Amino acid sequence: MSENPLETNTLQVRKIIETAIRLALLFIVLYWCYGIVRPFVDILLWSVIFAVAQYPMYNWLQARLGGRKKLASSLVVTAFLLVLIIPGLLFAKSLYEGVAGLKSVYESAGNIIPEASDKVSTWPVVGPFIYEKWNWISHNVGDAMKEYSPQIKQAIVGLFSSIASVGGAFLKLIISIIISGCQQDGFGLIT
Repeated sequence: MSENPLETNTLQVRKIIETAIRLALLFIVLYWCYGIVRPFVDILLWSVIFAVAQYPMYNWLQARLGGRKKLASSLVVTAFLLVLIIPGLLFAKSLYEGVAGLKSVYESAGNIIPEASDKVSTWPVVGPFIYEKWNWISHNVGDAMKEYSPQIKQAIVGLFSSIASVGGAFLKLIISIIISGCQQDGFGLIT
C-alpha cells in the first residue's frame, strides 16, 4: 500500500518543526552555558599565555632540579607572582604614606592646598578666575568641600570604581598565573 502524500508531507513538516525546536533549545542552553563560563574565559586565556611564557624557564628549572616537575612549576609560579605582587605592594605602601602625609599636614596646619602663584593670574582668559578660586579654596578648604561636595562625591565614586576594577584585574592576573603553573605537566591537573 502506498502512503497518502498528505500524511507524508505532514510527517516531514512535523520532523522539521521538531528539529527546529530542538536546535533552538540547544542554542538557548549553549547561550546560558556561555553566560556562566564568560567570566572565566579571560582568566583561562591569560593562563595559557603565561604557561607558554613560563615553559622555557620551567624546562630549564626541571632539568636543573633533576626532573622534579612539581617543584620546578611551583618555583616558576612563585617567581611570576613575586614579580607581580612586590611592585603592587610597594605602590600600595607609597599611596598609603602619601595619604597619611596629606592627613597629617591638614591636621597640623589646616592648609593642604598651597596658595596660587602670581603667574597664574597672568594666564590669558581664565587666569584671574583660577587665581581667585584657587586662593579662596586654599584658605577655606572646609567651605570649598561643602560647596563642591556633589562634584567631590562623584570624583570619589569614580576613583573607587576604578580602584575596584584594577583590583579585580589584578586578582584575575594572579589566578591566571597560578592556573598556568597547573597547566605545566608537573601537577597533571590540566593536560
